[in-house]
Amino acid sequence: MRLKRLTLHGFKSFADKTEFSFEDGLTGIIGPNGCGKSNVVDAVKWVLGDQRPTSLRGKEMLDVIFNGAEGRPPMGMSEVLLYLDRPLPDGQGLREVTVGRRLFRSGESEYLLDGRAVRLKDVREALMDTGLGVGAYSVMEQGKIDAVLSANPEERRSIFDEAAGISRYKLRRKEALRKLDKAEQNLARISDLRAEKQSRVRSLKIQATKARNWRETAERLRAQQCAVALVESRALGRRLEALEADLARAESDVAEAGRVRDESRAALLDGEARSRELGQRLRELEELRAKVRGIEERRRHECETGERRRVELEALAARGREALEALAGQTEDTRAAVAELEAGLAELEADKRRLDEELPALEQRAAASRRAHRDAAAEREGL
Repeated sequence: MRLKRLTLHGFKSFADKTEFSFEDGLTGIIGPNGCGKSNVVDAVKWVLGDQRPTSLRGKEMLDVIFNGAEGRPPMGMSEVLLYLDRPLPDGQGLREVTVGRRLFRSGESEYLLDGRAVRLKDVREALMDTGLGVGAYSVMEQGKIDAVLSANPEERRSIFDEAAGISRYKLRRKEALRKLDKAEQNLARISDLRAEKQSRVRSLKIQATKARNWRETAERLRAQQCAVALVESRALGRRLEALEADLARAESDVAEAGRVRDESRAALLDGEARSRELGQRLRELEELRAKVRGIEERRRHECETGERRRVELEALAARGREALEALAGQTEDTRAAVAELEAGLAELEADKRRLDEELPALEQRAAASRRAHRDAAAEREGL
């Protein structure tokens, strides 16, 4: 197998897509310090499946993505493609094999084999017996030759096995032995489960017998329940007929009650209208009673005023008679004054007679007011 091309895009310092062609006669890549020679070696190891960030001179795997520079933003993906020429099994020519790896800044990663997304295991199986791989010696770094020279016999034998092309079969033998061990463990587990199940067969037979008995009993119970349900359905049918007759009678009663309710509602509406009329009449009578009370109060006040005037006149007449009696024993020189007093008394008596004449009319008016008050009270009580 021969390395043909190497394409890097976004890997470490290779922001732009860069392709290295390894034609005949190319023996090395030279350049000043910091130009990215070691990054090419890291790209080869990374695309072959290296999972250790420290071997790629980084702290984490995302460090292989171009992190930006002056005037260049960071990239979101790193991709490396390795093109190999592999001889065909029949020796009729070469077949180009493409191995690729992509890593996104979100942490997602994928491996490519001839443009198809595959597993890392598929890539390792495709490169087995070719000398390519993470642990193989096809990529010689600084200190790798010292590690080969100081390797123990077991490590040297792995190198010879890889060169002889038998490491593939050793790996398959190891996987087959691991599968056989797992199958033996499964057989032992099956034997244990079989012994455990056999110990439960007798109890399961007893449970099966109980289940059959329960099924027969359940069938007999179901038949009896059907018979009981048939009898109950007939009884319920007769009861349903009776209930339907009762329902018909109840519906007729409901219709009659509805008619009575309508009549009662009409009577209630009439009563409410009559009540409103009586209320209006009562309010009118209350207004009339208030007016009669006002008239009665005015007439009572007039009677009280006339009574007080009569009492005053009687008191005045009594004082006049007393004065007249006192003056009767006086001398002749007071007769003129007595005559004057008699004249005043005559005037007072004339006023008294006039008031006495007015008093019956006032009493009649007061009596008429009391009768009107009694009539209004009787009419109110009647209402």
